[in-house]
Amino acid sequence: MAAQGFTSPPGYISTEGLQYQSGTTNGYSYYLGRYADMHMQIVDGEIKAMGLQVLTSIGVRPDYRSHSSTTAMGRSWTNVSLSLSDGNLATMTTSFSGNQLSTPTTVFTGSVTWPSITGNPTSSPAPWDAAYAFPFNSTTSYAYTAANDLCLDFTFSGGTLANSASWSGSSGPLYYMDGLYTATNVTYGRSVFKNIGSTTGDCKDPGASATYAAASVQVGLYSKAYTSNPAWAGNAMLQIFGSGTAPNSQVIQAFSLSGTSPGVQFGQDCYDFMINLSAGAVYFYDTASATGSRAFQYALIGDLKTLAPYGSTISIWTQGAFTGSTSNNLTLTTAERCTPNFAYALNDTTPKMKATYNYSTTATTGFGPYDSFLYNPLVRYN
Repeated sequence: MAAQGFTSPPGYISTEGLQYQSGTTNGYSYYLGRYADMHMQIVDGEIKAMGLQVLTSIGVRPDYRSHSSTTAMGRSWTNVSLSLSDGNLATMTTSFSGNQLSTPTTVFTGSVTWPSITGNPTSSPAPWDAAYAFPFNSTTSYAYTAANDLCLDFTFSGGTLANSASWSGSSGPLYYMDGLYTATNVTYGRSVFKNIGSTTGDCKDPGASATYAAASVQVGLYSKAYTSNPAWAGNAMLQIFGSGTAPNSQVIQAFSLSGTSPGVQFGQDCYDFMINLSAGAVYFYDTASATGSRAFQYALIGDLKTLAPYGSTISIWTQGAFTGSTSNNLTLTTAERCTPNFAYALNDTTPKMKATYNYSTTATTGFGPYDSFLYNPLVRYN
């Protein structure tokens, strides 16, 4: 493709698609061209900000990584077409025809071959090679008015693989294209410390079904772009759950910013106390189920902007206590520690692109729509 042009999202002509904003993780996309026969629509909401454009070509490029047959198996299609029309990112559905808000213009038809790649591409980022371009038909250009978003409608048919393996239906070897990895949340797990006051270290109640008694903690970080639970957006949340305690009985769970293993041993079975209660202890009460488990519950730690300067300097310790169902004695669970990185770079905005697809060219609807980076490659316009 020619040197001029622009990308969507913008700014990636000569820059590898990394984690959006933070630039710490390699980005990629692998649904475009995944199947021997497929219909895929991408609605691009980024291009609208570029204003009026006369387009003559659209292209993608391979992701920069050490490729193998699992990430860049060569493939060819006898028939590929690309049509453009107005679209609307906000109202996009699974209906292929419904997503085309103006009369589609077919700008590319022809056969396409993507070569096999072994090892790294010749440069980082990979070149915008002609093999991955969809140059518009010689008599066709597309006048994009910027009145709406842009709908890219691809159909692929007659696909064959370079190794001549069977390729049909919903099975499809991946071909990694460059993209923008976006992360709006991350969960930090925990380290488990066995209760050495027990002969087995598990302290599981005889009536419970789990393998050991646990009062568990995880920490989830959620960016401002997180949409599954708006109340969590921009915050760090404590995730509390448990297992292996006395069925249908109350559990008291202590949290502290300090602990040690082994802890203070009182000589009684399952009584190795590992929480430092003088380091800002907080207590949480809950009732176990009939199997001795406790479902996830959530508590606010604080907003990420305030917590970010602490980085990974804070560890959260927790341990629980319950009354044994047969011994009727106070019993301690194992202890757990979680050390989140409050400075982790999450994405407060994500690329304005969505995709829907089907591994059939005759289906009228697709799967999705998806805004995940897996479905939406970096696109170059000329």
